[in-house]
Amino acid sequence: MEHTDMNWVQLEGYKRATPDEKMQMMQSLLNTARSLKAAGVRMNNPHWTDQQVNDEVRRIFINAGKH
Repeated sequence: MEHTDMNWVQLEGYKRATPDEKMQMMQSLLNTARSLKAAGVRMNNPHWTDQQVNDEVRRIFINAGKH
């Protein structure tokens, strides 16, 4: 299967998804993005507590797109 064929199949699946399924997919993507951002924050600030990391991730997401 070519790359474009795979994209088409994926797109068709998204089109057929119910609103609830789409919300679940978006929540999963958001959770993944937050986990990846937290890993980066932890790597750059290894001495920080979990609360400090969570607060920084929250601040970053709240301010995303404001620049």
